[in-house]
Amino acid sequence: MGVDGDDESLIALASAWLVVDELQVTAVAVDPRHQRQGFGAGILRALIQQGRSLGAVTASLEVAETNAAGRSLYASCGFSTTGRRKGYFPNGDDALLLSRSIRER
Repeated sequence: MGVDGDDESLIALASAWLVVDELQVTAVAVDPRHQRQGFGAGILRALIQQGRSLGAVTASLEVAETNAAGRSLYASCGFSTTGRRKGYFPNGDDALLLSRSIRER
């Protein structure tokens, strides 16, 4: 059941693909009504755990340099900037390349 009592309510989603031993995160999104409540971090951690169980040792993603909320989320989950893609997004924004190790500790 959704937070609002609606069985059809989607609060958050995350997706990725596994390329050899790298989990490439393609999307993380949270319904704006439910942001800043831990759903983004929770679903991202679950995605990372799933990737780890499938053999991934690193995770990577791109985020718009102007996306302060996304950058904060990824930093809180251990990602750090490893590069930049100039003009990556259709609006001309640069993408920051982020990555982190997800090896078992």
